[in-house]
Amino acid sequence: MKMPRSRLFFLFVCIVAVPNGLNGFAQETRAKQATETAAASAKTETPCEYTATESPLFYKIQLKADYGATSEKVELDGILVYELSRGDGDTISIECECQWKRNSTYRGLHRDRVFRLSSRLPAGRVAACEIDKLGKPINVSRPAWILGLPIDLGRIAFPQLSENDQWKISEPVSLVQSIKVYNHLQLIEVSPEIKDPFRSHRVQSRQDTASQKIALAEMQRQWINKGVSIPTFRESYSIDGSGFNPQIQVSGNREVAFAPERGSVDEVDLSLRIVWNEPNHEITVPCSLRLQRLPEDEILAYKQAKEKAEREQQKRLAEHKAMQQTVPEVTERDRVISTLQTAEKDVFDLMVSKLYGEKVADDPELARVLYDQFFERERLPYHTVNVIKNLDPALEKAATIAAKYATSYSSFDISLTGDLIDEDTLLRRNQIICFPDNSRYKPARFYGAVEDVLVLETRDREPKLIAVKRAVCRLPSPAMIDPNAATE
Repeated sequence: MKMPRSRLFFLFVCIVAVPNGLNGFAQETRAKQATETAAASAKTETPCEYTATESPLFYKIQLKADYGATSEKVELDGILVYELSRGDGDTISIECECQWKRNSTYRGLHRDRVFRLSSRLPAGRVAACEIDKLGKPINVSRPAWILGLPIDLGRIAFPQLSENDQWKISEPVSLVQSIKVYNHLQLIEVSPEIKDPFRSHRVQSRQDTASQKIALAEMQRQWINKGVSIPTFRESYSIDGSGFNPQIQVSGNREVAFAPERGSVDEVDLSLRIVWNEPNHEITVPCSLRLQRLPEDEILAYKQAKEKAEREQQKRLAEHKAMQQTVPEVTERDRVISTLQTAEKDVFDLMVSKLYGEKVADDPELARVLYDQFFERERLPYHTVNVIKNLDPALEKAATIAAKYATSYSSFDISLTGDLIDEDTLLRRNQIICFPDNSRYKPARFYGAVEDVLVLETRDREPKLIAVKRAVCRLPSPAMIDPNAATE
């Protein structure tokens, strides 16, 4: 039996239309699911921005700089602690504390002018600033520069971020001299957010005072894997200081790993190359800085060590307070004299400080008792001469010279010496003798003599005997009174 053509056509349409309808429904369903997944992903993806939910933050810091010889390498290990608090709006206030480990090696480098580009290491509560959620500085009230570079310990763990894939940052910098560390040079940031940037520095010359030279620290940054759990950005860093005197060029790169869930960086790796250029003289100094989040076990160890140090500090303060109770009042003259003559160093120093603080005056006998201690003790407080001046102005000059003779670590020129010592000069044990050291003189005590050689005992923490030709040795200055010298 044949089926009518109209029914065959109807069946054909149904057979063809149904699969096409199913395909369209499936496509529509998949598109809807993809849209919902993308929306959910966008909703759950944590933005790369700083928060104050986790505080304090602990990082270990490693600094290295190579100035050439083995003795001129800087290797530093320390811990940075950041206390965070939420400010107005999206701002975050930051206090930075820095502690350097004792096994760190750092030397003041003075052999060449370039070595002045190595600033003093800050420690304790060193920096304070305020930033927004992307790390842009709002107010930098206390920066802490390191290695002579415009790198602030207070913000090294909070580099500026961006929602863009690529971004550029420019910061004005200037070259200044440090007031705290004589003749050391320092590149500092002079952005408007830095409050009083020249507070602890001075400009290099009068010309710089009139027109301060400025260069730009250029930072070109790019996210390399944004969207993962720990995204990373890379940065190229450069400073063209060809207008400075001396000329300084800085170049390098930085890589930063950020943890969005914690609202802080996990790691910072910075590598720089400094080129110092003067006429006929160029030096290149590679340096690096690495910052890593401190593991929980090391955080616990740090906290325990800090608590122990605080307990020891409290103990020392209590002992110092108890010691102060043993120091007599300045009106108890006999006890004051006895203390100056017999007390241990710490009590002696407190007694001298008390005489200085209370401006005790017009007592020549007490002045002479204190003066004689220059020859009985290794080191006296720095204000001892001022105390003697108040007690007996006539003894001030002798005390000033005696202070110069206090240790063999110090030296002085020939104007602070007396006559040459000949074979007829009568010498007594322990009296002061001046012996030559290069073009200057140093003090020592007379120990004995063998023919034309004097045996002297140095005035050091650990005295040693030395032999010096009699003909080159001198008596001390006649203005100095030596209680151990021969008087007949």
